[in-house]
Amino acid sequence: MLVDVPDVVAQKALALNMSVREYVRVAIEKFSSEDDGLRTALVKLLESDDPVAVKVRARLGSRTIQEVAVELEKCLRFSKEEERLFGVKNVLAGSVAVAESNRGASDEFDEIELLDLAEKLLEKLTNILE
Repeated sequence: MLVDVPDVVAQKALALNMSVREYVRVAIEKFSSEDDGLRTALVKLLESDDPVAVKVRARLGSRTIQEVAVELEKCLRFSKEEERLFGVKNVLAGSVAVAESNRGASDEFDEIELLDLAEKLLEKLTNILE
């Protein structure tokens, strides 16, 4: 496969006594293994007995833990904290069936509860990454 790489990549490869092809292959392998490590950590958090993980599993609906982990992984890539928070909230909200709450609580209360869960989950995910 032909790929046009920036000169800086060629310079980095040269500095490491590697061909551009070899440098790019190693970078891709490293990037892929980091993703797998993060996804594995996310799945372990979601499968744990942690109170936040239990609440998240209660909101999964028909989705699997692995599917939610992939979506959360995408949210963690956002550059701004606010974007990450609302991304996590949307992942959690997307797994809730549209139905009236059994408690009869208002939609506003559910939004606050959902945002609170998203904040707690994001805090735990951030701790995993550090």
